[in-house]
Amino acid sequence: MLGGLLGEFNPRAPFWAAAVLSVLCGLYGVFVLPESLAPEDRAPLKFHAMHPIGAVTSIWRDYPS
Repeated sequence: MLGGLLGEFNPRAPFWAAAVLSVLCGLYGVFVLPESLAPEDRAPLKFHAMHPIGAVTSIWRDYPS
């Protein structure tokens, strides 16, 4: 309904409103929500796990047979 109302003013307004809401939700997640994992339980960041191919291969490698 909100998108229809915004679309009456400008056809691009619903997309801009969705973008603003997405950014606000992302900022809320970064700055307001607490980290749920204790610092001593966090794993170190590994570069091969950061890109999609490395993440998929690590899943296959760590999957128990």
